[in-house]
Amino acid sequence: MRAAATHGSWLQTQLSGDATASLRSLWRVGTRVEAVVLERLAEQTYLMRSGGLEWVAQSELPLKEKQRIHARVRSMEPVISLQLVGPQHDAAESPASDLPTTHLVVVEFDDRNRVPVELSYRRGGKKGRRGNVVHHVAMLLELDSFGTIGVRATLNGNYATLDVHCEDIDVAEALQENAGDLERSLSLAKIVLSNLSIDLWPEEPPQVGSGEFQPKGYERIDWTV
Repeated sequence: MRAAATHGSWLQTQLSGDATASLRSLWRVGTRVEAVVLERLAEQTYLMRSGGLEWVAQSELPLKEKQRIHARVRSMEPVISLQLVGPQHDAAESPASDLPTTHLVVVEFDDRNRVPVELSYRRGGKKGRRGNVVHHVAMLLELDSFGTIGVRATLNGNYATLDVHCEDIDVAEALQENAGDLERSLSLAKIVLSNLSIDLWPEEPPQVGSGEFQPKGYERIDWTV
């Protein structure tokens, strides 16, 4: 995991040890940790809290909000890794076969490398013969290297449509060249990309936070990956 979101319109993208300095000062290999799952940020990525500290972790095992987990620190470098253990078990005494193979990896971020991002969402009514609920998402990214990129997506059951606008022709062509990879990635999640359009902005691209890219009826929310 190299990206996650914070409250507000910022997308953090770089690894750093600064964000987990407090955990590194408190934990050592073998430390027993009891934590609560506060929020699911993304696939296999969760906001956790323990000892009054909040931190982000990845888990191969699906976790639920408000779930209390027990773990023991298994490594501190290069990343902090915690082995999940049962609440009544001691990892030092339990046979290896009795312990879960799943572990948590603490995710670290660098606050100095932030990308402005805006996300809006609207839940549509039920449409289609199967009564699918239609979801609409609009996202605006302001990237130093690629310019301003806007994405509007619609998900109707297992079918998705994407409308992408770019500021740079080279970025648009690169996205078009990699459209096949995107379609294959979505198919692994059983999502069919029924339509993909990649165009240049018809005029000056909107600025993040201006609200110009937010379609009518959409609700602006904090971005999470």
